[in-house]
Amino acid sequence: MMITFKDSIDQMSRIVPEIKALIPLRYRILYLVSYLQPIGRRNLSLKIGITERIIRKEATVLKEAGFLDFTSEGMILTPDGKYMLDLLADYVEEFDGLRGLETRVATRLGIARVILVPDDDDEGLVLKEIGAHCAQVLFDLLPEVKTLGITGGSTVFEVTKAMPQLSAEHSDIVVVPARGGVGNETEHQANTMAEKMAKKIKCQYEMLFIPDSLSETSIQLLKNEPGIKSTFEKMQQIDTLIFGIGHAEAMAERRGLPEERIKEIVEKGAVAESFGFYFNREGEIVDEISTLGITLEKVKSLTRVIAVAGGKDKSEAIIAVSKLNPHLILITNESVATQILDATKAQESL
Repeated sequence: MMITFKDSIDQMSRIVPEIKALIPLRYRILYLVSYLQPIGRRNLSLKIGITERIIRKEATVLKEAGFLDFTSEGMILTPDGKYMLDLLADYVEEFDGLRGLETRVATRLGIARVILVPDDDDEGLVLKEIGAHCAQVLFDLLPEVKTLGITGGSTVFEVTKAMPQLSAEHSDIVVVPARGGVGNETEHQANTMAEKMAKKIKCQYEMLFIPDSLSETSIQLLKNEPGIKSTFEKMQQIDTLIFGIGHAEAMAERRGLPEERIKEIVEKGAVAESFGFYFNREGEIVDEISTLGITLEKVKSLTRVIAVAGGKDKSEAIIAVSKLNPHLILITNESVATQILDATKAQESL
C-alpha cells in the first residue's frame, strides 16, 4: 500500500499532536513571503493576524530549516522553501479539511486570515464556537492593544461570553463601543459588549448611551456634549476592532427604518451593512445613514480588525464587507466559507 504525505502527517501527529496546527501556519508564512518578499516580521504579522512574537519564533524555525533567508530588507523564500511550499500545497489545500478551506477563502477574499468552525444543526452552537475562536485571537493580540472597539450583535455577544476572566489588571487598555445602540435588545448592544469585555480583561471602558441612528444635526450637537465627546474621541483612537457583519435588509429592519426606506435600500442592491453604510456585492457603498460611531476611514486604516459572522445567508454580506480592509481576520463557519468560494468563482467567470 502506498503511503501518502497525508498518511505520514496523520501518523506523526500521534506522537507530535501540534504538527497539524503548525503546518498550516508555516505554510501560510511561506506562501505570503513568496508573494510579498522581501517582507519584515511586523508587516507579515499584520498580514496573518498574529503577534510579531509568534512570527519571529516561526520564521526563525523556517530559517534554520533552510526555507527562509533574512536580509536587510526583510524575509525571502529560498529554493528549498519554494520546494516545501509546493509540497505542502496539496496537503493544506486539499486534505486538511477546514485549515485548507481557510487558506483558500483568505486568498480568494484578499484578506489576512480566515478561521472556520464546523457546521452544526444548532446555529447557537456555531455562534458559540465562532465567539470562542475570536476570544482566543483577541487574547493572543492583547499585548499590542491599547484601545479596543467593539460593536453589538448576537455573535459579538458570544465573543464576550467566551473571553476568559483575566487575573491581571490591564489598566493601559480601554474598551469602547464602536457605535451607538441598534434595536431594542439591550443585552446585545455595543455598550453592553464594551462593559462585559472590559470586566473580563480588567481594564477601563467608556460608554455611549445614545442610539446609533440620529439626524446629522443631532450627531453634530451631541459630539460637543462632554461625556459623548470623550467617548467619540476614544472611538477615533481604536487600534483593534471586533465587529459583526449584518445582512442589509435585516439590519435596516433592526434599525426600525420605514418599510419604504428598506425597500429603497434593497433595490439599490445592498447586501451588507456595517457602521451605518450599506454595501452591494462589489463592496461599493450604495446607501448610508447618519450614525455616531467609528468612521469608515478609521476602519479601513486599522491593522488589527476582526469580523465575526455565522449562520445562514451571510456569504454575500461577508464578500462585500471583506473589501474594506486587507488586514481583516474573518471568523465564520464552514458552509458560509464554501458559499463564498462558489460565489466569488461565479463572479470571476462573468
